Amino acid sequence: MRNIIGNEPPEKALAQADMKSGRAIIETPDGYVYSLEISGDEVALHQQSLGFHPGMWLQPAMARCMGSPIAIIEAGEHPFMQLVATMRLQKRRYDAVDMFLFSCDTDLGSERQRHAGERLEVLLQEDAVRSAIEPAILGVPFPEGLSRTGDFLTGRGKELLDKVIAKWG
Repeated sequence: MRNIIGNEPPEKALAQADMKSGRAIIETPDGYVYSLEISGDEVALHQQSLGFHPGMWLQPAMARCMGSPIAIIEAGEHPFMQLVATMRLQKRRYDAVDMFLFSCDTDLGSERQRHAGERLEVLLQEDAVRSAIEPAILGVPFPEGLSRTGDFLTGRGKELLDKVIAKWG
């Protein structure tokens, strides 16, 4: 038996997920296919029917997030709250990296830099976010052209910039 998108059903529920955009396709062992979209606090889960095209569902996500990989992960049990929690955490991690870089990008202007610094400080309060992004940020040279002054960083964001400067100059 194949599901509506032509695949053999998996042994356990699997998701093709774009963590950054918050979209996923879920295939279940009983042959059902679901689309999932997370936007802020809202979660939209829909059982799909014949004629559903997963590429068309994920394509807008990929267009918004060029370079963002599609992950294949276990989805857990319906209504897939394990998957939702995993995707939300990964999204906060992506957002924290973006906010760190945006807060140092003088081309964005001081108001956007300030907003990014404030948002970063909130995101870095979560240990799972902080512990994941610090090695990623410290693992590559600080991009040329970004401000090293940290004018719009406070607390943990400023500490992270200080570590970056100490390592990469």
